[in-house]
Amino acid sequence: MRKLKIILPLVFIIFTLAMPSAFASYNDNMVYDLDNSLTDSEEATVNKAIREAVDKYEMNICIVITDDIGSKSPMEYADDFYDDLYGINTDGVLLLINNDTKKDWISTSGSAIKKYHDSDIQLMFDDITPKLQNDDFKGASLAFIDSLKNTHSSNYDWISAFGISFGISAIIVIIIGLLITSHYKLHKTISATNYVCTNKTKMHESRDDFIRQYVTKVRIETNSGGGGGGTSTHRSSSGGTHGGGGRSR
Repeated sequence: MRKLKIILPLVFIIFTLAMPSAFASYNDNMVYDLDNSLTDSEEATVNKAIREAVDKYEMNICIVITDDIGSKSPMEYADDFYDDLYGINTDGVLLLINNDTKKDWISTSGSAIKKYHDSDIQLMFDDITPKLQNDDFKGASLAFIDSLKNTHSSNYDWISAFGISFGISAIIVIIIGLLITSHYKLHKTISATNYVCTNKTKMHESRDDFIRQYVTKVRIETNSGGGGGGTSTHRSSSGGTHGGGGRSR
């Protein structure tokens, strides 16, 4: 019994120390090369690039390379793979390099749906697809990561620049308005009654005439998905919401 009391804490300590290394090796694997399109050194290079992007943007990033998507469409395969790996509605993006039907797909989830619009996805494929057409899977993977960084950065910088410019413009307008108001400020309030002689002026009749009516119509836009600055979304088989898009080689 005494030996058991000593052994159990030792087992617990060993198990606890072993857990971080097990999880670390799992998290390090962000490329799923299911048809061996990459060499070991190429896979290591791509994994390193993904880890740097993950640390910078704090979201899941994954690349799947396969020559068998079964009976699923590229969209279904990418969405289901992401949900199985990270869970539904978590923040992240997955690239499916589909060597089966040659239609590749990018699936977004969580905050990545708003960060990367449909037009952004197509810009990514502008960099990825030419490399895939030449069977340059390492180059395509790195192009995906670079496009992800560039697109994300440009969206963020544009919003920040607009916000700063708007704030500065508002301050300038307020200052100019205050200066003009203070310069032309009058001590006596002037109105039409200042020029009316109350002893000699009498109003016998008042009348309101209807002149015309203006009706303003405003069209409310709804996002039905696709193109431009919007993001089309759909549900995966597990119930998660995804954005993204694809392109054939």
